[in-house]
Amino acid sequence: MNGTTVGAYVWKDLTVPANPGFPREACGVSVTCTGQRAYVKVLTPGGDVSEIFCDYSATSVTCPLGRQAVVKP
Repeated sequence: MNGTTVGAYVWKDLTVPANPGFPREACGVSVTCTGQRAYVKVLTPGGDVSEIFCDYSATSVTCPLGRQAVVKP
């Protein structure tokens, strides 16, 4: 389903091998867009937080650095 157009949206599966360990379950998700970059933070039921940023255009979505764990305070 990766890259599938859904209405005006494009689905990007962030749980692929290019992003090892990215949580498959979430109880909270935050998305912030700045220009052509989207930042996604995911909170799991266990309290872990991961984030990733992706650059996008009308034809592609790339996430160059993969997911990063957010250090708990």
